[in-house]
Amino acid sequence: MNIRALTEGDAAQVIALWNGCVSRGEVLYRPLKREYFEEKFLRQPGAEIFAACQGETLCGFLAGCRQVDFLPGQTEENTPAYLCGMSVAPQHRKQGVGSALLEAFE
Repeated sequence: MNIRALTEGDAAQVIALWNGCVSRGEVLYRPLKREYFEEKFLRQPGAEIFAACQGETLCGFLAGCRQVDFLPGQTEENTPAYLCGMSVAPQHRKQGVGSALLEAFE
């Protein structure tokens, strides 16, 4: 398994994974459309998005963000990042995919 930064080329697989989780009732979010995905995930300042892949197959993804504008006294070292969402394909669960994604984000 390879953990890497998510790219626009991953969009179709991420959207399919996300929408599959929504349709199975696993998350309380609405289905994603490509435009919304690009706006909210790929083009956000401070976005940290990772893909877990086996070959060309996306096994899971993690979306997080970090602050880019700091208040007095805040730095990248003392200001937390936030986990915004994570999904792992059902057939890849319980295999360390989620743990690897979290480790990459940390």
